[in-house]
Amino acid sequence: MDLYENTPICFQDKDVKAMIELLRPMHEMLERGATTLKEQSFKQLYENELKEAWNSCLCYMRTKNIKEISQAWDLYYVVFRKISVSIRQVAPLDLNYVSPRLVQARDLELTVPGAYDPFGPLVTISSFNHTLQVISSKQRPRKVIIRGIINLKLFSYEIDYSSFKHNSVVWK
Repeated sequence: MDLYENTPICFQDKDVKAMIELLRPMHEMLERGATTLKEQSFKQLYENELKEAWNSCLCYMRTKNIKEISQAWDLYYVVFRKISVSIRQVAPLDLNYVSPRLVQARDLELTVPGAYDPFGPLVTISSFNHTLQVISSKQRPRKVIIRGIINLKLFSYEIDYSSFKHNSVVWK
């Protein structure tokens, strides 16, 4: 659930309490702290405005003053616009920056997504490519290259997450 999805809950349904309950887990995640460099960067850029917006939501819950929720949404909208602009400028993502644990993962007992065949050899994940390609489109899907092993032979698999639900795996 994101700010874009929350907007109708607040303005069309006029259910501010439900909107706040949907935002609560996001703010709790922000409070827990950053574990990756990408999360640290996000916090540096947006934490102050998001905290101020959340405080306005909490103030609304105490006072029921509609000005508080309007102020919160003004702040959320500012953050939403900034994020929208930055997303359009995203180049390939360096997994060292967004998920260092994934870069370090080696010789997993997991199968390559979409490559499982109950009658074929088991394709396990050897490692992940260090970059994640972001496709320029409205939904910003990602392509990840996973190196897998079949019968001790190394293969690369390119998984396009825009059609991942169809188990699309390109063998290379």
